[in-house]
Amino acid sequence: GLKYTGEFASLFGTINGDGMENLNIEDAFGGYAELKYEKEDWTWKPEIGYAFSFASGDDDPNDGDAETFDQIYPLAHAYLGFIDFQGWQNVVSHEFSVSVKPLKKMLAKVDFHFFEQDNENDAWYGVSGAPNGGFTAAATSAVDADDEIGQEVDVTLKYQFFDCLNTAVGYSHFFAGDMIDDVTGNDDGADWVYLMTSIKF
Repeated sequence: GLKYTGEFASLFGTINGDGMENLNIEDAFGGYAELKYEKEDWTWKPEIGYAFSFASGDDDPNDGDAETFDQIYPLAHAYLGFIDFQGWQNVVSHEFSVSVKPLKKMLAKVDFHFFEQDNENDAWYGVSGAPNGGFTAAATSAVDADDEIGQEVDVTLKYQFFDCLNTAVGYSHFFAGDMIDDVTGNDDGADWVYLMTSIKF
């Protein structure tokens, strides 16, 4: 019942264009590791898991070096929360998950995410790879913002009606951390609800 996976990526070279001529890429790297355990012989087949994500940030955006990991082909939605506030850049993330199967065709899952910045002098990046609105490197460093981005909880319920038809409903809540409060003066969270149906032909 033990499952594990991991990956590591490192960037090197130079960046040209977009106002960033001849920046040397140094110490830009990211990694992901996940460990899960499932009791297949128990009723409801409970599974618990832990995942760690890391992507480097830049301690000095004006020193001619680019140290922020570039996720290049984003897929943060699958690993860093369903609300999509957090990209795989300048982040340290811990995820704890619990899932059960009350019925043969039903899966219920809860994920808890804890997000921090790798470097407080860098931006808060979204899933697109660009800084979230107002959270540039200049904005976070200007107020000496804390590195705590926030926490997110994702609740998902999936049901497969037929081999070709399944549906999922989910609810997510984001708890704003001290970094967001320091930059905006506002610590309000955010909610997201969705319903999705998939049909295979």
